[in-house]
Amino acid sequence: MGVQESPEALVKAVTGYIADGYRRIKMKIKPRKDYEYISEVRKNFPNAMLMADANSAYRLKDIEMLKKLDNLDLIMIEQPLEPGDLIDHAVLQAQLKTSICLDESIVSLDDAEKTSTYRI
Repeated sequence: MGVQESPEALVKAVTGYIADGYRRIKMKIKPRKDYEYISEVRKNFPNAMLMADANSAYRLKDIEMLKKLDNLDLIMIEQPLEPGDLIDHAVLQAQLKTSICLDESIVSLDDAEKTSTYRI
């Protein structure tokens, strides 16, 4: 679901999806509409399978905020950094317990192989 206008609006939207039977919820995030928003959803749905999709909205300098998301028991954070920035994504992943999912960054078999073998 897209970025919502407030944490309360996000909870309301998630409530509707949960009521409709959705088992996994992927929420778009961006700077200043991230931790507080998903934290509110987590408070209301402590057992829900939640994911965040950042659509490349962050930079490695935002790592402290991204680390806060680790406390929310997310399944994954999708594409937090620039597409193609495999090294910074690897650096970020080494500092997070939450898995990072890359989509826009993986455009070839070679990219997929690099991300599966690269370790910091």
